[in-house]
Amino acid sequence: MRARAVMAFGALLLVGNARADTPSCEELVRQGRAYEASSDQDRALARYGEAIQLDGACGVGYLAMGELRAHIGDGREAERVLSAGLERVPRMRAARLSRARVRRAIGMRADAEDDIRAIVDDVGSEEDAARPLTIAALRAVAGWYEEDRARPAELAAWRRILFMATRAEDATVTREATAMVRALTIVVGIADPVTAPARRDPFRLMLARVAR
Repeated sequence: MRARAVMAFGALLLVGNARADTPSCEELVRQGRAYEASSDQDRALARYGEAIQLDGACGVGYLAMGELRAHIGDGREAERVLSAGLERVPRMRAARLSRARVRRAIGMRADAEDDIRAIVDDVGSEEDAARPLTIAALRAVAGWYEEDRARPAELAAWRRILFMATRAEDATVTREATAMVRALTIVVGIADPVTAPARRDPFRLMLARVAR
């Protein structure tokens, strides 16, 4: 009886040691990033894969693998990986922003804008509204509008950035956004319903009053 108890205790110790020796999801991702930093992309991808297998809700694992896939030019696979991660961790805003950039790059423009919209709309408080990630999402979409020469939409994005940066008391971004809004206001000119509303258009007049 005593021998059996000793054996059972020994087995428990072995299981405990095995679990202690198993790296966590975060540790595997850390190792992967170290491999990635040394340009060993294959080992990095392997570590990220191990992290995801170890923990199906390892958001940082999906994010790291998706971003590396995008970096090496495998946009479709990057989109698939990031989408899988978001299915398991829907509020992972960093992955949504990364997926938006990937989707834009592979031609899924409407889906990319949906991702940005989801990030900006996912604001639970004023503190959250000032978070850098939300501003980064708006910066991304402002850049896309610049590429498309959609100046009024670009101006609207920068106005939102200015609002959030002011709330966050981020002096650097506030200065940049102020300069961009002024420059784009000049470029847009009479097409801007805020600074040049049509006299007989009540909707444009309302926008002008709100903006001021």
